[in-house]
Amino acid sequence: MRSSQERKPSGITASSTRRRAKKPATPLEFAQAQQAKLRRQIERAEKLARADAARDAKSAPKLNISEWLAGNRLAPDPYAPYARKMQLPKLPNGRMPGSGMAMDDLGPGAGGSPAFPYQGYFGLNSFSIYFPGYPYLAMLAQRTEYIQPVMTHAKDMTREWIEFTAKGKADKAKKISEIEGRFEELNIQSLFRKAMTHDGFYGGGHIFIDLKGHDDARLPVVLDSRSIKKGSLRGFRNIEPMWVTPVMWNSSRVELPSFYVPETWWALETEMHKTRLLQVMSREVPDILKPAYNFLGLSLSQIIQPYVDRWLRTVEGVNRMINNYSLIVLKTNMSAILQDGDSGADLLKRLQLARMQGDNTGAFAVDKSTEDIENVQVSLSELAALQQQALEHMAYPTHEPLVVLTGVTPSGLNASSNGEIEVYHDWNRSEQNAVMRSKIKHVLDVVQLDMYGKIDPDISFKFKPIKQITGEVLANIKSKEAEQDVAYIDAGVVTPMEVREKVSRDEDSGFVNLDVENIPPELEARQESVEAGTEGKGGEVGGKEAGMFVKEAA
Repeated sequence: MRSSQERKPSGITASSTRRRAKKPATPLEFAQAQQAKLRRQIERAEKLARADAARDAKSAPKLNISEWLAGNRLAPDPYAPYARKMQLPKLPNGRMPGSGMAMDDLGPGAGGSPAFPYQGYFGLNSFSIYFPGYPYLAMLAQRTEYIQPVMTHAKDMTREWIEFTAKGKADKAKKISEIEGRFEELNIQSLFRKAMTHDGFYGGGHIFIDLKGHDDARLPVVLDSRSIKKGSLRGFRNIEPMWVTPVMWNSSRVELPSFYVPETWWALETEMHKTRLLQVMSREVPDILKPAYNFLGLSLSQIIQPYVDRWLRTVEGVNRMINNYSLIVLKTNMSAILQDGDSGADLLKRLQLARMQGDNTGAFAVDKSTEDIENVQVSLSELAALQQQALEHMAYPTHEPLVVLTGVTPSGLNASSNGEIEVYHDWNRSEQNAVMRSKIKHVLDVVQLDMYGKIDPDISFKFKPIKQITGEVLANIKSKEAEQDVAYIDAGVVTPMEVREKVSRDEDSGFVNLDVENIPPELEARQESVEAGTEGKGGEVGGKEAGMFVKEAA
């Protein structure tokens, strides 16, 4: 039996003892042994690294594009305060658009690279502005900086409204008058004004077509008398986009017109076919972002938010500067105060007293031999210009002139906003045709089917001019029109009665309530002479009485 002194240490065998005891015979063998040892260490480290990477890849969550965009920016981003995660909107009814977002939940590709390869090409890793949510947009709708541009745009788009027209030679004045009355009864002008307000605040608005006998809202509504029966229209309703979300859409067949167009919508607990909801939307987003925006567009509030924030910071900075533009500096001996053991309580009391008495009625006493007092002031001459520039920048994305948005007139010699207002009216006219025309035409067709059981293709409409002509300019225009009417009568192009009817329909003529049937004797004689062909150009009846009539009408 071996003694304790003869036992070998635990873990050491005879072979390991022999290996340890064996030494290389030459320096070359020693170097080769060290290289082999180093290779084994490298192989072992690589094996451990691969095992760790496989374990991390198995347990790590899938890469989400929006998280990558939010967390990987190459440079400081001015839009950082507005960067939001791309996600499906959360709606009050607990529903969400579809079952997921296309190309947003992809995992990593080969070699661990992102599965979405375009994030760097499009600059998406520099900034991201995504849908902020309806509750947040509703809160922004309480500030005047957001209310003013949205409401101004909605009112100007519908202020002068539309005028119905008819093609062909048939007299359709009575039918047009009936349609105008029905539009007023259904309050279509206010309907589209509110839809444009929803578009500004939330990125779009829904108009629901309410029909009698249509209990199953999932069925489509066709512009046909078999679908919309005569007398079946109850009216139209505005629905805020917060209460509506799409059910399903085509995201695989890009060649079809239904690609990324919802087929049905949830309106809280009611499923509706797309033909029952008209979407009024002026700023559409790309297809990949449509699910995140609830298949509507970009709101004006979200667009102008960075400009509004800069404006608010500028106003706050200017106010702080105004409140602190003057600073009292006390020049005194600071050596004693800076010495160890002196708390400076006496100096602090004096400074506090100076702040308390810092107005025109205050006083401050100093030692005339060792102290002095100085009032340092900051120039405020440029603050108004800086604040004005911030206000102009806030108006830039709205396309509204500053005088329209805020009521602030331009300053300076010969300053005028007429040119900007003309451009604004042209832009509004293009917006009317691009955003509202097709929707108003759809409403007109529904109203005609409800009233007459068919659609008259000759009846259409046009938008009235937004710019209103008044005063001397309007008087000159009416004078020219009167001279033109006299020339037409003398040439036999029109009769006095036709001109009389025209004047009675002109709201700016001053004779809107003119009784066309009550014809004065002079005009009746004039009409008979024109119809008989006995009147000559410039004759006694021709020039004098026609001039009398035009003078009366004008």
